[in-house]
Amino acid sequence: MSTEPTSSPVDSLTTDQQTDDTDRDFFPSPAPLDCGDLAETFRIDQAAAIHLLMTLTPTQRNLQALAYAAYLNERHALDLDMDDILTSWQRGLGFDTR
Repeated sequence: MSTEPTSSPVDSLTTDQQTDDTDRDFFPSPAPLDCGDLAETFRIDQAAAIHLLMTLTPTQRNLQALAYAAYLNERHALDLDMDDILTSWQRGLGFDTR
């Protein structure tokens, strides 16, 4: 008789009931904004556009600025970068960037 434990088919299944609670600790973040829609909103109602930007997390706002700079560069043959966009948005949000 062997003293080694035998393995069962269920041994490979995880029984860990612990889940990642970090996603439940935060409110869901909005999806990234479509750059064309954002540009149109800026043309029609700058306050509404700024309000949309305020719904984003800081990380999302940075990524949005990067995408928006690329959108404007392609559409209008400009040479903007993320910092140019963030600076203009900060002025609209009432932050002093000097």
